[in-house]
Amino acid sequence: MLECGIIHREATHLVGLSYAGPFPQSFPQGAIDVQRRFWKRRHEVAHPAREGVLFSPHSANESFATYWAAYQVERIESVPEDMVGITLPAHTYARVQCTNRSIGQGYTDLHRWIEERGHRPLRNACTVEVFHIREAEEEPVEIWIPIEG
Repeated sequence: MLECGIIHREATHLVGLSYAGPFPQSFPQGAIDVQRRFWKRRHEVAHPAREGVLFSPHSANESFATYWAAYQVERIESVPEDMVGITLPAHTYARVQCTNRSIGQGYTDLHRWIEERGHRPLRNACTVEVFHIREAEEEPVEIWIPIEG
């Protein structure tokens, strides 16, 4: 099992692109496509908090999903054309560190870890994938699932 833990995050301001489409039919391709589109335009985001760190919050129901590709910014002040600024509220998250090649295992292990410890996912909050882009075949990824408490 991959190493899991708890993190606490203050509100996180993001500027980027989003994709919404039928779920699960258009995923993961829809997510990959919006990440590629954002990556080509990332230089347009003013004052990113951490360059090379791609935040991808997402939410889904039985019919459709929305997936973001964005940079964290200190505050949302100027948003490039066709991009949007959003703020994720402060939350406590269960977190696992994996790679882009083991993301499926990351979700499996993190859901198991949450259940084994009696935590409950926070309803109506976004799960976040955090990609540490190195432009290599295998790159570090964190998965954050918001939990109650």
